[in-house]
Amino acid sequence: MTKEVTLNPKLPKLRADNEKDRAKVEMLLSRIEAREKTITELENTDIIGMVREIGMTPEQLYELLSGLRPKPVEKEVKPVEENAE
Repeated sequence: MTKEVTLNPKLPKLRADNEKDRAKVEMLLSRIEAREKTITELENTDIIGMVREIGMTPEQLYELLSGLRPKPVEKEVKPVEENAE
């Protein structure tokens, strides 16, 4: 004789809630991604507007920004000192 397994009655509801929440998360992530894209586009438009307002070409802006880029810093490697006792 085989014993019948009864699942906890809460399991189907919890699984359904998980699926609903996953769908919400996916929808929210999609909305966030779309907003971030819009933010970037608006920032780019503002930057282009500022550059045009002062009469600078995109090439001049590139040259200006290239000159402001920090130079890479070379790290000095210090030898490990051994404690001679």
